[in-house]
Amino acid sequence: MASAGGNGDWLLVHREMAVPDHSGGSVRWSLDHLFLDADGVPTFVEVKRASDTRIRREVVGQMLDYAANGLAYWPASLLREEAERTHGGAAALAEKLQPLLAEAGAQDDVDGYFQRVAANLAAGRARLVFVADEVPIELQRSSS
Repeated sequence: MASAGGNGDWLLVHREMAVPDHSGGSVRWSLDHLFLDADGVPTFVEVKRASDTRIRREVVGQMLDYAANGLAYWPASLLREEAERTHGGAAALAEKLQPLLAEAGAQDDVDGYFQRVAANLAAGRARLVFVADEVPIELQRSSS
């Protein structure tokens, strides 16, 4: 898990998370990092270097594509499978989730947690995070 602000830890689902462009579709994009917070809200993280000229114009649209399609086409079961793969299996994932569940004051087990993830996906709840070694002023203006 990685601390990412807020009140505590987030669960890394997967690095280079595949994002399809239609239901059952093949991979169209690859999100740098996908996390889940204590409430099961997906957090999309895209990392860019300031030297990457796409950061000025393309990164916002790119992230919106990732979010719109990920929320629409990722079932919670896929996120659970990816998290299990990332953390070394179902038992290891359950262990990693314990601090998140405690933080949320939830009595959920892994199944209950991923039901909340499913509800957040269905409701279109997500957090979008841009990370860069230097954020150009144009991007700063567009995110305020």
